[in-house]
Amino acid sequence: MGWTGFVTALWEALTEAGTTVLAIAVIVIPLMVVVEFLKEWRVFDWLSARLTPGTGRLGLSGNAAFPLAAGAMLGLSYGSGLIIDSTREGRLTRRDAYVLTALLAPCHAIFEDTLVFVPLGVNPFLLLGIRAAGALALTVVLARVWQSSAPEPLNSSVRR
Repeated sequence: MGWTGFVTALWEALTEAGTTVLAIAVIVIPLMVVVEFLKEWRVFDWLSARLTPGTGRLGLSGNAAFPLAAGAMLGLSYGSGLIIDSTREGRLTRRDAYVLTALLAPCHAIFEDTLVFVPLGVNPFLLLGIRAAGALALTVVLARVWQSSAPEPLNSSVRR
């Protein structure tokens, strides 16, 4: 492959990468705008109130509903920030923090990430189903394993 072949391959790689970045931006930027509106309209507060009964079935306290809703919708960094805040304020037990983290690790930003893979040809329903089922199964197993442990506030052992 000569100089012409290298330039051709480089041009194809750059145009394909640019097309992929644009396709992702078309999805992510509107999602970011929608998330800001959802936060302003307090949709996450409403959603966490609706999730509270489900958190009990997962072995979590009702206080875990808001970090769960935010982490599933907005991503792990935002959800983990809420988990840290909730534990520092004593609203989550050590067990809740661990089980919630185990749920959000495979299931964070589940809708946003799924939409990001659509332009690459991934079946969104299959990806969403596999991630959700795996995260829920892991959470239920961990909650049952840690069920016998006494709820201890996480902030009692956190160093500042």
